[in-house]
Amino acid sequence: MLPYQTLICINKNCSQPIYLQIVSEFIRQIQDGIVKSGTKLPGSRKLAELLGVHRKTVVTAMEELYAQGWVELIPYKGTYIAGCLPKVKAKQWSEQAVNLTMPKEAGFEFTPTKLIQIPTILNQRLSLNDGYPDVRLAPVEEMATAYARNLRRYAGSNVLSYGNLFGQEYLRSVLSEEFNKTRGLRSTADNFLITRGSQMAIYLTINALIHKGDKVIVGETNYHVANRCLQMVGAKILHIPVDKDGLVVEEMEALCTTHSIKAVYVTSHHHHPTTVTLKPERRIQLLALAEKYRFMIIEDDYDYEFHYGNCPVLPLASADRHGLVVYIGSFSKLTAPAFRLGYVIAPQNVIRELVKLRRVIDLQGDAVLELAFAEMMEAGIIRRYLKKALKQYRIRRNVFCELLQKKLPNVVSFNKPQGGMAIWANFSEKVSLVELAKIAPKYDIFIGDGLIHNPPNQNLNSTRLGFASLNEAEIEEAITLLEKVIRENF
Repeated sequence: MLPYQTLICINKNCSQPIYLQIVSEFIRQIQDGIVKSGTKLPGSRKLAELLGVHRKTVVTAMEELYAQGWVELIPYKGTYIAGCLPKVKAKQWSEQAVNLTMPKEAGFEFTPTKLIQIPTILNQRLSLNDGYPDVRLAPVEEMATAYARNLRRYAGSNVLSYGNLFGQEYLRSVLSEEFNKTRGLRSTADNFLITRGSQMAIYLTINALIHKGDKVIVGETNYHVANRCLQMVGAKILHIPVDKDGLVVEEMEALCTTHSIKAVYVTSHHHHPTTVTLKPERRIQLLALAEKYRFMIIEDDYDYEFHYGNCPVLPLASADRHGLVVYIGSFSKLTAPAFRLGYVIAPQNVIRELVKLRRVIDLQGDAVLELAFAEMMEAGIIRRYLKKALKQYRIRRNVFCELLQKKLPNVVSFNKPQGGMAIWANFSEKVSLVELAKIAPKYDIFIGDGLIHNPPNQNLNSTRLGFASLNEAEIEEAITLLEKVIRENF
């Protein structure tokens, strides 16, 4: 008889019921060829004694194995491993190590992508991140109330079933009216696709509209997610410089005369990563070039609401008269990253094309969240929250910049941003950002190494330092610690 007490491993401290552990272990031994097809199993009392469990537990496990087809019950003879199972060559006993975890590596061959691994934000208490909102300011109570109200209101209705791939019409209508009034658009609800954040919007736009070999212009420094999406579809990326006024559009026409350009990707309001705003004359020139050479402008306006000087600059989409701009944005930074709400605004035939792809990867968004957010927008709750958040972030930006200039004047140089949630910090040569990023967590602080922002064939020593997610006291502590890290290690 097989040594079942050794083969069947039971962990009585595990949350999984013991009978299911017995079932899983028997299946594993059958698949490994240790317990062979046709093998007669000990009686329930004997097996219970061997395994040190109650007989009823063994009976329940055998019933489950029988229901799944792994064993068969032969009257007056006993319980057998199903004879119809294929015979499996048994592993050597030396290989039969007890291991209840999945293998660390795949057993099949595959070609890894050439995409750079996006670093994980470590859970340091003080995080100088890429520019995230402070979730402590989010209108959580109002969101919870609106979500619960809509969940109860539409319980049992089609809202909770498979729904509109474009997003809830209520939200699209509210957004259309709001953006037409505040951003100078001339949209209708049919021009909107609601997505799970702006990254999904970027992915859908690029994968649906850009194809292998298409030439796309981006800044030398550019949002790394957009670059990765372009790489995935096999686009040929052409880089142009970025200066204090944004993309150097003047250099774009030379590319247009020698290449067939399919698209330009631009973060026009607060360029990612450098935070600069594309100045008006370049906006006019970019639209004129798009009209002349018939290329698409993918305008990513990821943090339109957060501008601390005058009113936010109207998007390129507001001046588009020829259907050349695909306008992308998000509410995840407006509220909290966990609320995955983004959008694409484009001509209706483009939206329909994006929906075809969206159907493949995601049947729909969170209908209740969309309805709750639309309700909050219409009631003015989002507008009031934005006013409060803007005031806080403006103060934090000012404190952050003043402390950096005071404590690290010869180490970090930057221009005070007019908007957004981060500064673009250039570190002196004596401080290696890569090394600094490795050392900083030991001091309970996170800082990015900047590698994902590097232009091709360049070695920037620059990174984004987010200030919005920290309050004033935390900002002072974070910069004091950053000064200490640099002083003690460089």
